[in-house]
Amino acid sequence: MVITYRHAEPHDHPTTYNIVTKAMQEHRGKHNFPFPRAPVIQPIDLALRQYTHKFHRDSYWIAEDMGRPVGFGLAVRNEG
Repeated sequence: MVITYRHAEPHDHPTTYNIVTKAMQEHRGKHNFPFPRAPVIQPIDLALRQYTHKFHRDSYWIAEDMGRPVGFGLAVRNEG
């Protein structure tokens, strides 16, 4: 496994949504708690990613293993 990192692009928004969905489903499944999640990215989740990409692009990353997305990070820091 060789993990590489790159800045996220708009076409990555659905991929990051799928990563979160899969992680939450696996985590909650271990405790027998359902995690119903729409199969397509929801407007509020898309808005967060669009905002981060537009105003905090340096803080929105994709982690890949041999070109396959395996994780991501996004962070927003505002003054104050």
